[in-house]
Amino acid sequence: YIADTLCAAGGKTTARQVFIREDGMGIRVLSPEERERLQGFPVGWTQGHSFTARCRMLGNAMTVPVVEHFGRAIMAGEEN
Repeated sequence: YIADTLCAAGGKTTARQVFIREDGMGIRVLSPEERERLQGFPVGWTQGHSFTARCRMLGNAMTVPVVEHFGRAIMAGEEN
């Protein structure tokens, strides 16, 4: 089973749902908190928004640890 990526849909009103399969539990939708963790944000970062808005925001986000890694590599290259 290959999981889909976290991404927002092309429209402004819907967010693409990402489903995961858990042994003995069936198929379910990733929670906004799980999406926040996967993207490197603190849990609750998008709290206060609707489920759809949270999924859209997280789907459109860049993954924090990856961006940090590239930023540090760029800065280290400028010092040499």
